[in-house]
Amino acid sequence: MIAGYNHNITSVSFPDQAGNDTIGLLRAPFSGATIKGAYAMATDTVAASGTNYYTLVLQNGGTAGTDTAAIGTAAGTAGVTAETPEAFSLNSSAATLDAGEWLKVAYTETGTVAPGDITVVIEWVNGKG
Repeated sequence: MIAGYNHNITSVSFPDQAGNDTIGLLRAPFSGATIKGAYAMATDTVAASGTNYYTLVLQNGGTAGTDTAAIGTAAGTAGVTAETPEAFSLNSSAATLDAGEWLKVAYTETGTVAPGDITVVIEWVNGKG
């Protein structure tokens, strides 16, 4: 395959959540998928706090979309700056999806936060590896 042609980007935006939620991002093609990078960006700043924060966890949802195996995390108690991309910390040994498996992001709030709209960007390649 010609270099660069196997690189894919999937971007999903969702509105400010009223509480915990899980959002589907992509379904792996017949060859599977390897997550190479992931980023999140909120429209509003959330100050660093040990009591009021949100966490994003990328998950391998399996073929039914119901599994919750963690692939990576972003945000958390350190806070986020509006319109500033934040890289997910990826577990490279878990960052592959078999054909038909779902990649999803779990949004979890602790305390009271208002990050505004959040965009998650996934860089991935076809196949495993």
